[in-house]
Amino acid sequence: MDFLNYLVSSIDDDTMFLIIYSFSMIIPSIISFVYFFVDYILVGIALYNMAFLAGYDYPFLAFIPFARFYLMHILPIKEYNFVGMYKNVNRAAGFGLFMAIQYVIPVVLYVVMICVGLIPFLGYLILLFFYLVWMVLTVFMCIARAVMRIDLLETYMPNSKGGAIGLGVGSIFVRPIYTISLLVLCRKEPEYGFGNYYNPVKEVEE
Repeated sequence: MDFLNYLVSSIDDDTMFLIIYSFSMIIPSIISFVYFFVDYILVGIALYNMAFLAGYDYPFLAFIPFARFYLMHILPIKEYNFVGMYKNVNRAAGFGLFMAIQYVIPVVLYVVMICVGLIPFLGYLILLFFYLVWMVLTVFMCIARAVMRIDLLETYMPNSKGGAIGLGVGSIFVRPIYTISLLVLCRKEPEYGFGNYYNPVKEVEE
């Protein structure tokens, strides 16, 4: 104890400020990491249970990054509809659009913005245009995420589609809403029944 007191008293004010500042930066990062890790596992558990009860052969995809988005898209058995601008009965195609909007286009746009920024004067004008495009893209990213979540929630809330829409949209702004919703719904029977889509139950001939 005496050594600790001596150690603290021997630290000058500037060093103490640096230590406190460092901890103030590290602790929020640690808290954020723990939250996102726990959230990732909980969503994985819910998705795994949904896929397993639906009879899907690879429910473990729920724990694999990006592959879990594939599960979220194909588990609902309905037409994929991106606010009327893109419709497809193949849910996997909806997943492709989601990945393009969420990851591929932003990465390409970011690289192009860096390259264009190197052009003197003209680069600033082009960058302004790209920033506007980025703002529009951000809206599309939110819509794509909301559509994915609403479709999945509606599959397990067939009698409350308005509630599914509310939860899906609300979860864009308050992430835990989606996690809690999936945990509550993951043991419910989907709209198309337990295991009768991916592995239909064969009728026994009399």
